[in-house]
Amino acid sequence: RYQRRVHGLDHEELSKRLLSVLRQNDPNKNGRMLLEDYHDCLRKAPLQLTLRDITLLTAEAVVSGDNYVRYEVETGRAFPLLEYAQKFESFHALWEAGIV
Repeated sequence: RYQRRVHGLDHEELSKRLLSVLRQNDPNKNGRMLLEDYHDCLRKAPLQLTLRDITLLTAEAVVSGDNYVRYEVETGRAFPLLEYAQKFESFHALWEAGIV
């Protein structure tokens, strides 16, 4: 059976690792962080995220009126977004090579 993966991780493992990184960097331990801090955590996360991945996750994050992100919500949304970015990268490479 084919198991979908992003950066070598399935949905559950990616969500778990990302949530762990975000929780470790949450000074208030309340499940929220400023969008800027969320972006920085994604940049520093040991998940082989590309600049495009980080930009996509930051741009698509649901941000409250006071500029906070509920990162537990975002970890659940990350896999499908990154999977989409990965497909785009593959298509873009084929496009650049003149195959598509």
